[in-house]
Amino acid sequence: MDNIEKKAKKFQIQILDKEYPIESNLSEERLKNISVYLESKFKELQKSAPMVPIGRLAILASLNIANELYDVKQKYKSKCEHYESQLDRIIAALQNVL
Repeated sequence: MDNIEKKAKKFQIQILDKEYPIESNLSEERLKNISVYLESKFKELQKSAPMVPIGRLAILASLNIANELYDVKQKYKSKCEHYESQLDRIIAALQNVL
């Protein structure tokens, strides 16, 4: 990642047929992908609870996405610990040989 700060660009994203102005340093493609993902989460919730107000949907979508992120971070941490343990065993084996 560059240490040079990029100038934020203005974008419009659409979620549930409503336009939102956004200023971001992200690329247009990435922001589009994120907004499509976010809208899919909103629609998923809206399908199961059509009468829930948009504000509550936003909170529920945020909680679901935070839960997904937490799961990914836990799996990543577990994998790192596993690989670190394997490297420690390899290093110990090499030290015994040398």
